[in-house]
Amino acid sequence: MAKKSNSARSLNVIGIDCAAQPKNVGLALGSWKPGRRTISETAAARTWPEIVSIIRAWVSGPTLLALDAPLGWPARFGPALRGHNAGEAIEREANQLFRRDTDDTVYAALKKRPLDIGADRIARAALAALRLLGDVREDLNQPIPLCWEPGTLARTQAIEVYPAATLKARDFVHTGYKGSAVEARAARESISRKLSGEFKIDSAALQEGLESDHLLDAMICVAAGFDFLDGKCLKPENQSKAKREGWIWVRDPNAAAK
Repeated sequence: MAKKSNSARSLNVIGIDCAAQPKNVGLALGSWKPGRRTISETAAARTWPEIVSIIRAWVSGPTLLALDAPLGWPARFGPALRGHNAGEAIEREANQLFRRDTDDTVYAALKKRPLDIGADRIARAALAALRLLGDVREDLNQPIPLCWEPGTLARTQAIEVYPAATLKARDFVHTGYKGSAVEARAARESISRKLSGEFKIDSAALQEGLESDHLLDAMICVAAGFDFLDGKCLKPENQSKAKREGWIWVRDPNAAAK
């Protein structure tokens, strides 16, 4: 299919803060159009079917799903384990097995290291995210491929994002904003205020983001989706490898002033 320009179309962007348990998943709905970006709604649910139902209701025409979870594994990981027996040495360094090219790119650009895909919570969140994406595909009866061309969206597609890197690329507070501590809420207030300076956020959604770091992360996922549609994200040098491992779409910090 030929690439299509977004031109003056309004596109929905759904931010999904992924988690291994559905009660910890956050959702946010945004709208992107050249020169106009808004976040209109956030939502949470208790079950996977409820989450799929919310996403279905929000998909309208070509829609970008921005998921906060790894969507692929390091290229060397599978081959290193193929045929391996317990007790045998694995002739690979840990970083080669558990880190992807995109993780190194994010660190080089932002000095922010994504958690290794082999880490327990991240691996479980990744599996849950892939299952959720599969369930949404089945529910909508659409393929929902990953998108590899920043600035374009030909159909409903998905990308991988990383909220902490999205915040750091903007020079916002990017740590200490999760949890119920007074300091965490103050950090969420700072992030919300600065995001509101970039685009319009519904007042109810803002308040919900202050109360829940999952919902705030979902809104940050939407912001990352806006960056992708604006064509401001770091691109993989080796796209074929990125398509195997996955790629974190995060704003190029040098694009912030453009």
